[in-house]
Amino acid sequence: MLRVKFFRHAIIILAILIANSCSSSNDFLLKDKLEVNKKLFLKTTYSLSYASSLYFLDKLWYSDYPRSNFHFINDNKNWMYMDKFGHAFTSYQLGIYGYNSFKWAGYDEMTSILYGGLSGSIFLSAVEILDGFSSHWGASCGDFFANSAGSILFIGQQLIFDTQKINLKFSYFPSKIRVENKRLLGNNEIEAIFKDYNAQKYWLTFNLQELLNITSNNKIEWLNIAIGYGANNMIQANNSNNSTAYRQYFLSLDVDFSKVYIENKLLEKIVKILSFVKIPAPTFEFSKNNVIFHKIYF
Repeated sequence: MLRVKFFRHAIIILAILIANSCSSSNDFLLKDKLEVNKKLFLKTTYSLSYASSLYFLDKLWYSDYPRSNFHFINDNKNWMYMDKFGHAFTSYQLGIYGYNSFKWAGYDEMTSILYGGLSGSIFLSAVEILDGFSSHWGASCGDFFANSAGSILFIGQQLIFDTQKINLKFSYFPSKIRVENKRLLGNNEIEAIFKDYNAQKYWLTFNLQELLNITSNNKIEWLNIAIGYGANNMIQANNSNNSTAYRQYFLSLDVDFSKVYIENKLLEKIVKILSFVKIPAPTFEFSKNNVIFHKIYF
């Protein structure tokens, strides 16, 4: 399961980077008088991307193990829910790209919200189905739920607010505990980004005044509050008997770069591509009945 999840997460994070990059370059693809059927282009791109990704995963990874009847497993206790947050985050971010892609192609608002917003959970759930037909793995009910939660977070806000007032973001900083089990947590720093759940953090960031519709002359539109979740000292998937593993809760600040004017166009595109990453900032950590203040926390 580990090598499948490593490869899967690497593909997905790369897809988010490429997707955000492409969404900021759509006008460039259609510049001047080049006539393109954008809806056909979108359908073709989605179909080929989904089909090739699933085919590649099936042939490269799942073919090494016997097939079985479709079955579920319960892995909800693994990694203190960090892997579930990862599924929700990925589904949410791909939903944003899906929505922007459908709007770009000329679909109406409701179609873009529903079909684009569901694109992340549809893809991730298809991968879960591959797990379900493998005797070595199994489909995870928790993963299905997390995939749906990410899509619901995007779709719900788009329907209610017509924008994303609450963003789900990611941050990473290398952990010290990885050396105790490099096979599981990553043999190097690149692998660790995807495999070391001790080093990952997930954040809900929002502008409180905007969220509560408070009008004020002192409103700073780009400054967000960030509420984070993480876990530490996990050296294996199931930490129910690991007394040193613990959950972390965070209160921090973040920047909504969509509300920051950036004159340099190249820098603006780079910032947009990386907009799913929470910036380092002063942070309060609540864990193990302690409160720790970090001057800068990643």
